[in-house]
Amino acid sequence: MAHPRGGHRLLRSLFVIYALEAGAFLTLAPWGRYWTVRVVGRSPERTRPFLASPYFRSFLLGLGLLHLWAAASEIEAWRREPRGDAPAAAPRETA
Repeated sequence: MAHPRGGHRLLRSLFVIYALEAGAFLTLAPWGRYWTVRVVGRSPERTRPFLASPYFRSFLLGLGLLHLWAAASEIEAWRREPRGDAPAAAPRETA
């Protein structure tokens, strides 16, 4: 089954960009000073222990790695997809 070309490529590109950016942010941000000062420091008093917890930070890191994996697998699928402008390979003869 053939996929529509124009919009499909745009959506896939946008998804890859989103997944890479979200993955990088979720992987790195919870372990930086920014997280401690801006997120934990400005949150309500009742949520601070939860947001500062290494378990919650590790959960966010896991989500970030999941996003990076999704982007990488989409890029790999895109790379393996046959291109419409490439000439078809000649069939090999077996003896």
